[in-house]
Amino acid sequence: MKSVERYFLAGGAGTLPGIDNFAELLEEAGRPDTLTPVRENAPAVILYTSGSTAQPKGVVHTHFSLTHTIINQSTFQEINSREVSLVALSICHIAGLAGQLLPTAAVGGTVVLLPQFDPEKFLAAIASLRPTKIQLLPEQVLEILDHPRTPRTDFSSLECCLAGGDSVPLEAHRRFRELTGLEITETCGATESFSYAMNPPFGLKKPGSIGKPVHATTLRLVDDADREVAAGQAGEILVKSKANMLAYWQNPEETAKALKDGWLYTGDLARVDEDGYYWFVGRKKNIIIRGGSNISPREVEEVLFRHPAVKDACVVGKPDPAWGQTVKAYVSFKENLAPPTARDLQAFAAERLAAYKVPAEIVILPELPLNPIGKVDRRQLAAWAASGKK
Repeated sequence: MKSVERYFLAGGAGTLPGIDNFAELLEEAGRPDTLTPVRENAPAVILYTSGSTAQPKGVVHTHFSLTHTIINQSTFQEINSREVSLVALSICHIAGLAGQLLPTAAVGGTVVLLPQFDPEKFLAAIASLRPTKIQLLPEQVLEILDHPRTPRTDFSSLECCLAGGDSVPLEAHRRFRELTGLEITETCGATESFSYAMNPPFGLKKPGSIGKPVHATTLRLVDDADREVAAGQAGEILVKSKANMLAYWQNPEETAKALKDGWLYTGDLARVDEDGYYWFVGRKKNIIIRGGSNISPREVEEVLFRHPAVKDACVVGKPDPAWGQTVKAYVSFKENLAPPTARDLQAFAAERLAAYKVPAEIVILPELPLNPIGKVDRRQLAAWAASGKK
């Protein structure tokens, strides 16, 4: 144990040689004379990206960017002291930490932390604890909707359900609305800038969109030459915000690529409509290019989700010597429904998509793989597609 620099006694009174009593330290921490002044631009926390398109990177946020986000989220979400926020997302990632825990605690609301997401325990907590707000990943929304306990659960205490981390299928929006009477509030963000766009929690929502920029945040959509794209066209989202990261931890090369002249280059593609609502298209790295034509995986996934038997779907590009890439889909099915064949699904998609967007291959799996934070592991599926193993 030579690497351990300090030991703490958790529980009990008194001290032991070389060991600090944690309870006594907590009492001392509340005294003004024990508070240590900090610089607002000093590093406060290192959060890691999910690794959905590359190896996870450490993201350094300052005391100011974290404090700005807490104030921003609490005001934009209209959080107050009567809020009861049920948190089942990891608090070492931005959604659970900066989307729920810190903004709610900062205004004196109640935060209920679950050890992990389990649909049965989550639904039981909604019934017994009567939360006013929940936040879910798209995969978790699907699990809730398909759980046998859901139709018997009273959701009447809920005032807001946030969802982010990836796109929520439109079919899931419809089913959640019919079940609870609430529209899902979709949001979009990045570890490097926290949440930068959100549908108004208590205003007009557009299902399928990621909403409008949050307070004190400016967004631009640009092409590969950094030129702003025309209205309605897809471009990379650039974010200017006081919530932007300081740097990637010990990675100056990636920092220089991501931060330019005060703008964060997110790698996310979106378009904006005439009302100023942004619509997520996908990650730049995930766009499929078949014979020179760009294909958004989300568009194909939305069609597959419309099939009544499909529980989950993920579309990736498969390397192809003739076309550059072809469309490959991975799907899982709901229980207690007659499963279609891959050919059936291709025919279903062909009725609703241009021919070049229809999956050339569809692989049926019992469950799609998830990454450590609970999102579909698109990177793993792309690797499988490239290797030809699955």
